[in-house]
Amino acid sequence: MPDTTETSACIRDSEFFKDQKPLFIRVENVSFCVPAHYFDDSEAFKSMFSLPATPDGTQDGSSENRPLLLEGVRADDFRDSVTSPIPPHDESLNSHDYIRERPTSWVAVLDLATRWEIPSARSWALEALKSEQCTTRLMLARKYDIVEWWTTTMQSLVARRSPLTREEFDILGVDLAVRVVALREGIRRSILRDPTKEEIKEAHGL
Repeated sequence: MPDTTETSACIRDSEFFKDQKPLFIRVENVSFCVPAHYFDDSEAFKSMFSLPATPDGTQDGSSENRPLLLEGVRADDFRDSVTSPIPPHDESLNSHDYIRERPTSWVAVLDLATRWEIPSARSWALEALKSEQCTTRLMLARKYDIVEWWTTTMQSLVARRSPLTREEFDILGVDLAVRVVALREGIRRSILRDPTKEEIKEAHGL
Protein backbone atom coordinates (compact mmCIF):
# COMPACT_ATOMS: atom_id res chain seq x y z
CA MET A 1 0.00 0.00 0.00
CA PRO A 2 1.38 3.42 -0.87
CA ASP A 3 2.01 5.86 1.96
CA THR A 4 -0.61 8.62 1.64
CA THR A 5 0.72 10.67 4.53
CA GLU A 6 3.36 12.34 2.37
CA THR A 7 1.02 14.82 0.65
CA SER A 8 3.92 17.10 -0.31
CA ALA A 9 4.91 14.55 -2.96
CA CYS A 10 1.48 14.71 -4.59
CA ILE A 11 0.19 17.12 -7.17
CA ARG A 12 -3.42 18.08 -7.80
CA ASP A 13 -4.81 16.87 -11.09
CA SER A 14 -5.55 19.90 -13.26
CA GLU A 15 -8.83 18.47 -14.52
CA PHE A 16 -10.30 16.31 -11.78
CA PHE A 17 -9.37 18.06 -8.56
CA LYS A 18 -12.10 20.62 -7.99
CA ASP A 19 -11.38 22.86 -5.03
CA GLN A 20 -14.62 24.82 -5.24
CA LYS A 21 -16.40 26.76 -2.54
CA PRO A 22 -19.84 25.30 -1.79
CA LEU A 23 -22.92 27.46 -1.46
CA PHE A 24 -25.66 26.41 0.97
CA ILE A 25 -29.15 27.48 -0.09
CA ARG A 26 -32.58 26.89 1.39
CA VAL A 27 -35.64 27.04 -0.85
CA GLU A 28 -39.00 26.39 0.80
CA ASN A 29 -38.16 23.53 3.20
CA VAL A 30 -35.40 22.02 1.05
CA SER A 31 -31.66 22.51 1.58
CA PHE A 32 -29.26 22.64 -1.36
CA CYS A 33 -25.46 22.63 -1.48
CA VAL A 34 -24.10 23.61 -4.89
CA PRO A 35 -20.82 25.04 -6.22
CA ALA A 36 -20.83 28.82 -5.86
CA HIS A 37 -19.50 29.26 -9.40
CA TYR A 38 -22.91 28.23 -10.76
CA PHE A 39 -23.94 31.83 -10.10
CA ASP A 40 -20.76 33.65 -11.12
CA ASP A 41 -22.48 35.66 -13.86
CA SER A 42 -25.61 36.50 -11.85
CA GLU A 43 -25.82 40.17 -10.90
CA ALA A 44 -28.54 39.35 -8.37
CA PHE A 45 -26.38 36.79 -6.56
CA LYS A 46 -23.38 39.12 -6.63
CA SER A 47 -25.51 41.60 -4.68
CA MET A 48 -26.43 38.90 -2.16
CA PHE A 49 -22.79 37.90 -1.73
CA SER A 50 -21.77 41.51 -1.16
CA LEU A 51 -23.92 41.80 1.97
CA PRO A 52 -21.87 42.29 5.17
CA ALA A 53 -21.12 39.32 7.36
CA THR A 54 -22.94 38.75 10.63
CA PRO A 55 -21.32 39.78 13.95
CA ASP A 56 -19.84 36.28 14.30
CA GLY A 57 -18.08 36.66 10.94
CA THR A 58 -20.24 34.23 8.94
CA GLN A 59 -22.17 34.99 5.77
CA ASP A 60 -25.44 33.64 4.48
CA GLY A 61 -24.71 30.57 2.37
CA SER A 62 -21.50 29.66 4.20
CA SER A 63 -22.88 26.55 5.92
CA GLU A 64 -25.96 24.38 6.24
CA ASN A 65 -26.71 26.12 9.52
CA ARG A 66 -26.32 29.51 7.83
CA PRO A 67 -27.98 29.00 4.41
CA LEU A 68 -28.87 31.65 1.89
CA LEU A 69 -32.66 31.85 2.00
CA LEU A 70 -34.42 32.28 -1.35
CA GLU A 71 -38.00 33.43 -0.95
CA GLY A 72 -40.68 33.41 -3.61
CA VAL A 73 -39.06 30.43 -5.38
CA ARG A 74 -40.29 26.85 -5.64
CA ALA A 75 -37.80 24.13 -4.72
CA ASP A 76 -38.59 22.21 -7.92
CA ASP A 77 -37.90 25.31 -10.03
CA PHE A 78 -34.61 25.97 -8.26
CA ARG A 79 -33.62 22.34 -8.78
CA ASP A 80 -34.25 22.80 -12.50
CA SER A 81 -32.15 25.96 -12.56
CA VAL A 82 -29.11 24.20 -11.10
CA THR A 83 -29.73 21.12 -13.23
CA SER A 84 -29.58 23.02 -16.52
CA PRO A 85 -26.29 23.44 -18.34
CA ILE A 86 -24.52 26.72 -17.56
CA PRO A 87 -21.55 27.42 -19.86
CA PRO A 88 -18.43 28.77 -18.15
CA HIS A 89 -16.89 32.17 -18.87
CA ASP A 90 -13.43 30.68 -18.51
CA GLU A 91 -12.77 28.67 -21.66
CA SER A 92 -10.02 26.75 -19.87
CA LEU A 93 -12.69 24.98 -17.80
CA ASN A 94 -14.17 21.79 -19.21
CA SER A 95 -17.79 21.86 -20.28
CA HIS A 96 -18.56 18.66 -18.34
CA ASP A 97 -18.35 20.74 -15.16
CA TYR A 98 -21.45 22.57 -16.36
CA ILE A 99 -23.43 20.11 -18.49
CA ARG A 100 -25.64 18.32 -16.04
CA GLU A 101 -28.99 16.55 -16.29
CA ARG A 102 -31.83 17.90 -18.39
CA PRO A 103 -34.28 19.99 -16.31
CA THR A 104 -37.94 19.01 -16.14
CA SER A 105 -39.06 22.56 -17.03
CA TRP A 106 -37.07 24.92 -19.23
CA VAL A 107 -39.68 27.61 -18.53
CA ALA A 108 -38.68 27.48 -14.86
CA VAL A 109 -35.03 27.87 -15.89
CA LEU A 110 -35.94 30.85 -18.09
CA ASP A 111 -37.96 32.42 -15.28
CA LEU A 112 -35.19 32.24 -12.67
CA ALA A 113 -32.43 33.08 -15.15
CA THR A 114 -34.33 36.24 -16.08
CA ARG A 115 -35.15 37.10 -12.48
CA TRP A 116 -31.59 36.55 -11.27
CA GLU A 117 -29.94 38.03 -14.37
CA ILE A 118 -28.02 34.94 -15.48
CA PRO A 119 -27.51 35.48 -19.22
CA SER A 120 -25.85 32.12 -19.87
CA ALA A 121 -28.71 30.11 -18.35
CA ARG A 122 -31.26 32.31 -20.14
CA SER A 123 -29.55 31.60 -23.48
CA TRP A 124 -29.67 27.84 -22.86
CA ALA A 125 -33.35 28.04 -21.92
CA LEU A 126 -34.22 30.04 -25.05
CA GLU A 127 -32.35 27.53 -27.19
CA ALA A 128 -34.33 24.66 -25.63
CA LEU A 129 -37.67 26.48 -25.90
CA LYS A 130 -37.37 27.71 -29.49
CA SER A 131 -39.10 24.56 -30.77
CA GLU A 132 -42.21 25.14 -28.62
CA GLN A 133 -45.48 25.88 -30.38
CA CYS A 134 -45.96 29.40 -31.68
CA THR A 135 -48.48 30.53 -29.07
CA THR A 136 -46.22 29.39 -26.22
CA ARG A 137 -43.27 31.28 -27.67
CA LEU A 138 -45.38 34.40 -28.11
CA MET A 139 -46.56 34.22 -24.49
CA LEU A 140 -42.98 33.74 -23.30
CA ALA A 141 -41.74 36.53 -25.55
CA ARG A 142 -44.10 38.99 -23.94
CA LYS A 143 -43.59 37.79 -20.37
CA TYR A 144 -39.79 37.58 -20.51
CA ASP A 145 -39.08 40.33 -23.05
CA ILE A 146 -37.70 38.02 -25.75
CA VAL A 147 -37.59 40.62 -28.51
CA GLU A 148 -36.21 38.24 -31.16
CA TRP A 149 -39.36 36.09 -30.95
CA TRP A 150 -41.96 38.85 -31.23
CA THR A 151 -42.04 39.35 -34.98
CA THR A 152 -41.78 35.72 -36.10
CA THR A 153 -44.40 34.38 -33.70
CA MET A 154 -46.89 37.16 -34.36
CA GLN A 155 -46.46 36.87 -38.13
CA SER A 156 -47.06 33.12 -37.96
CA LEU A 157 -50.29 33.49 -35.99
CA VAL A 158 -51.59 36.32 -38.16
CA ALA A 159 -50.74 34.65 -41.47
CA ARG A 160 -52.16 31.21 -40.78
CA ARG A 161 -55.66 30.32 -42.01
CA SER A 162 -57.05 28.73 -38.84
CA PRO A 163 -58.24 30.94 -35.95
CA LEU A 164 -56.95 30.73 -32.40
CA THR A 165 -58.23 27.73 -30.49
CA ARG A 166 -59.61 27.76 -26.95
CA GLU A 167 -56.37 26.18 -25.73
CA GLU A 168 -54.33 28.90 -27.44
CA PHE A 169 -56.48 31.59 -25.81
CA ASP A 170 -55.68 30.01 -22.45
CA ILE A 171 -51.94 29.97 -23.24
CA LEU A 172 -51.83 33.58 -24.43
CA GLY A 173 -54.22 35.02 -21.88
CA VAL A 174 -57.23 37.11 -22.87
CA ASP A 175 -55.39 40.40 -23.39
CA LEU A 176 -52.70 39.08 -25.73
CA ALA A 177 -55.12 36.74 -27.53
CA VAL A 178 -57.49 39.64 -28.26
CA ARG A 179 -54.59 41.66 -29.65
CA VAL A 180 -53.65 38.78 -31.96
CA VAL A 181 -57.26 38.42 -33.16
CA ALA A 182 -57.57 42.18 -33.74
CA LEU A 183 -54.37 42.23 -35.78
CA ARG A 184 -55.52 39.20 -37.81
CA GLU A 185 -58.86 40.85 -38.58
CA GLY A 186 -57.24 44.16 -39.44
CA ILE A 187 -54.91 42.51 -41.91
CA ARG A 188 -57.72 40.52 -43.53
CA ARG A 189 -59.92 43.57 -43.92
CA SER A 190 -57.23 45.30 -45.94
CA ILE A 191 -55.12 42.86 -47.95
CA LEU A 192 -53.47 39.56 -47.28
CA ARG A 193 -50.07 40.72 -46.11
CA ASP A 194 -47.65 40.30 -43.24
CA PRO A 195 -48.11 42.75 -40.36
CA THR A 196 -45.57 45.55 -40.09
CA LYS A 197 -43.21 45.86 -37.14
CA GLU A 198 -45.19 48.88 -35.95
CA GLU A 199 -48.41 46.87 -35.94
CA ILE A 200 -46.70 44.06 -34.03
CA LYS A 201 -45.37 46.51 -31.43
CA GLU A 202 -48.86 47.94 -31.01
CA ALA A 203 -50.29 44.44 -30.58
CA HIS A 204 -47.72 43.82 -27.85
CA GLY A 205 -48.83 46.98 -26.12
CA LEU A 206 -45.48 48.71 -26.62
